[in-house]
Amino acid sequence: MATNLPFTDTSRSLTFPMKLHLILTSAKWKDIIKFEGDGDKWKVLDKKRMEKEVLPLIFRHNKYLSFSRSVIGWGFKRVGKATYYHKLFTRDDPNLC
Repeated sequence: MATNLPFTDTSRSLTFPMKLHLILTSAKWKDIIKFEGDGDKWKVLDKKRMEKEVLPLIFRHNKYLSFSRSVIGWGFKRVGKATYYHKLFTRDDPNLC
């Protein structure tokens, strides 16, 4: 399956929100993590697959707890079960990341 993610050595310089936005807009992981409805919130659908398939590739670790701490550290608010929101993080405007 093709992906639009530019994961090379230069991707290490991307910020956490930039990496998260790339993951969320990739069709490759839409059944693991996705934007909700109008694109102002996002949700992790499958934590186990997130740890196995996404985190090691993108963040160089496989700990969901570490990922969720980073989410909170970057100012995201939890608004539901594994659902997060940040006023400057939307599906339609990646330049705000």
